[in-house]
Amino acid sequence: MTSKAREKYDVVIVGASIAGCAAAIMYAQQGLRIALLDARSDIRAHKVLCTHHLQPCGAPILQRLGATEKLLALGMVETVPTFWTPWGMITPDAAENSPPPGFNVRRETLDPLLRQLANDYPNVDLLLGHRVSGLLTENGTTAGVYGTEQGSVFTVEARLTVGADGKDSTVARSARCDSVTASNGRFSYFAQLSGLERPGGETSLSWFMDPDVAYLLPNDGGISVLVVFPALDKLGSFADDLSTAFLEYANALPGAPLVRREHIVGKIVGTKHFSTTLTEPVGNGFALIGDAAATNDPLWGIGCSWALETAQMLVDATAHMLTETPADTLDSHRNVNAALTEYRSARASMTNHIDYMSGYAGGRKFTAIERLLISAATHDHDEARRFYLFGSRLIPAEQYLSTRSVARAAQKHLRHRLRRRSVAGT
Repeated sequence: MTSKAREKYDVVIVGASIAGCAAAIMYAQQGLRIALLDARSDIRAHKVLCTHHLQPCGAPILQRLGATEKLLALGMVETVPTFWTPWGMITPDAAENSPPPGFNVRRETLDPLLRQLANDYPNVDLLLGHRVSGLLTENGTTAGVYGTEQGSVFTVEARLTVGADGKDSTVARSARCDSVTASNGRFSYFAQLSGLERPGGETSLSWFMDPDVAYLLPNDGGISVLVVFPALDKLGSFADDLSTAFLEYANALPGAPLVRREHIVGKIVGTKHFSTTLTEPVGNGFALIGDAAATNDPLWGIGCSWALETAQMLVDATAHMLTETPADTLDSHRNVNAALTEYRSARASMTNHIDYMSGYAGGRKFTAIERLLISAATHDHDEARRFYLFGSRLIPAEQYLSTRSVARAAQKHLRHRLRRRSVAGT
């Protein structure tokens, strides 16, 4: 671990969590010189407020980083969830063409491992305890960052500056990026449980109770993570007595194992008003990835995987330009911004999913079309698979919610109802 920055880097990345470490590793694999900064001084630091889940869309990137086998050896759980809904159970894994699994792994396992993998590259300087205060500029172009480290001022110059510094990004704020924020109609609480019976083995259990949502996620270290997302009208009881309200809510989940106080490890953590934010992801000489670019409702458990995906999008759009274009030339600055335009276009592919999640985050109940699609998924394996692929962000929102998809689900649902009536009449 290097304590002193080099004179100049190809890329400076602010934030050494999932997105920042992933970008650092992929840039380093291309031979670029990287400064990876984090305000925290402990390489074992990790995020606490998280579903601790990686959707399948992030799995190929985890493999690209060289992290998958290491995490599996540390107990990461491979899983396809089962969903409880008011219209029946959805079991995607029962489909003949079984869908790709996701992973459950606690951030206290994931974050330090990714940080260490990045630090293992000789062309990555991991600069911990470096708190960034603002952006350096040169002729109107972002040229790096400045801040403090143990009371001393530091500067780090780079051809490209990347903000991977989370929801309240200093990079985004310093660059005055435009953003759109939406309020959340649900609150959330998370607890790690030890010694809990796992009725589904290593299968994640999900409850879509319309409008409330909950998850029970088997995790590494014999820990299960229980996450609840009640509508805001239930906040009062949680505010009065958090542990009692949490336990009562958990034990009212249909088919859930009994949760006792002694199962809870550490504190119950959560957030009462978690707004979603979509931020302009690029500017003159800089880019945002992970939560710095889009802070999504944790209900969907997509944050970790989209941190990986946005990091990959940025690296794939810019690494070739950074390796091929000489530094400190006019072409270098122009080419950086041209490459960032490619990243913006790639990032735009997530927009429909983000709009859908932001709309649902308001706390609404399912629409008639959503109820139809979910109902069909409870009795048709192909529809169950499509429901899972949509929730895993492996198919676009516009495809899952298309007129063709709805018509197909309606036809299957009608056939199912006719069969039930026929059986009931015999």
